[in-house]
Amino acid sequence: MTDLEYWPVVVKNLIEALQEREERARGWISVKDRMPEKARGEDGVLGLVNGYNGRITFIDAYIIVRYDYVENAWWSEDYDIEGCTISHWIPLPGPPCAADR
Repeated sequence: MTDLEYWPVVVKNLIEALQEREERARGWISVKDRMPEKARGEDGVLGLVNGYNGRITFIDAYIIVRYDYVENAWWSEDYDIEGCTISHWIPLPGPPCAADR
């Protein structure tokens, strides 16, 4: 990778890291304000879920959810959240640094 290819990637990663840090400092983000960025939505975020899916009633449940930008819908690998609403989300924390392990 040349310097011309390297530095834009470094700057992009730093900007994303700073945005994520700022979001965590602010706390929960309303879906009315904005949705997760595409990559983050695919990786998963912590969502505040309410509703009834036909079997389970969710009341302010914290569930790792993903946003499907093709279907314009939230989904979870762990629960069927069809028919439920996600009102807020927050990015998941990154892995611990080596010093914390």
